[in-house]
Amino acid sequence: MLEWPSNSQDLSVIEEIWSIIDKRLALKSINTKEELEKRLQEEWDVISIRLCQALVDSMPQPIEKCLKGKGGHFT
Repeated sequence: MLEWPSNSQDLSVIEEIWSIIDKRLALKSINTKEELEKRLQEEWDVISIRLCQALVDSMPQPIEKCLKGKGGHFT
């Protein structure tokens, strides 16, 4: 177990996916809860397995940086 908690969202694939969805949602006005739910589902449905796999495959480098930085913020 690590002695320090990670401070970086760079270690969360799901945070990256939510960031992508958030940017897509910002492109169009959303005025109701129902519209938001619909748009969220539409954007979630178009997230590809290829994108998810690429994000997972990119994890070793940020993890290594985090370990070298002893859990602190890194870029």
